[in-house]
Amino acid sequence: MDIDEMQRELERLRALNQGLLNELHHRVKNNLQIMMNLLNLEAGTVNSEEAVSAIRDSQNRLQAMALIHQKLYQEGEVQMVDMKSFIREFISIIRESFYRGSYVRLELDLVSMQLDITQAIPLALILNEAVTNVYKYAFSASSEESVLILTVQTSYEAGTGMAEMRIRDNGRGFPAGMDPDAVDTLGVRLMRGLAEQMYGELNMESDGGAIVRIVFRPNGLRAG
Repeated sequence: MDIDEMQRELERLRALNQGLLNELHHRVKNNLQIMMNLLNLEAGTVNSEEAVSAIRDSQNRLQAMALIHQKLYQEGEVQMVDMKSFIREFISIIRESFYRGSYVRLELDLVSMQLDITQAIPLALILNEAVTNVYKYAFSASSEESVLILTVQTSYEAGTGMAEMRIRDNGRGFPAGMDPDAVDTLGVRLMRGLAEQMYGELNMESDGGAIVRIVFRPNGLRAG
């Protein structure tokens, strides 16, 4: 086999590998969609508001993973996810699932950032938990006449090689005297575990509302 034949064979194998990976992402996304539909059916059989809320939270987590795989399939990427595009689309999905979305103003300040799938999925799940908590807890019923703002920012510092995602609201914040690091709900435990998985650092604080911030060193990042 000469060099030209070897090159053609390598190209054929690359195309085959890409096709198999695309099919894998497509099937994973479809399986996650089936699970979301099953949860939707389950939600119709329970009467507890708390149970319905828990099911909806699980649906949003599955939706985050499904959307990652959908983007990989549609864009023909093997591992890298366009997080700017993902965040814009996923925030809209979460917003539509909460009635408060009709009067909460979204402010997005996002850099172009493509992340390895091993970090894109946990970052997406952290985003889901933080934004869901904003819609569920940050704004009291008495504040409905106010301008309610949810801000999501991403940034990347080439000098340090560190990336950051920040979710902020102008709602009630944490209760006075409460140490945000002492919060131990399921959602917060999940965010902390996901941050550790990314070898990142998760911080929460109150400053005119609640702030959730994760700083991490991206793997295989392509930033613009």
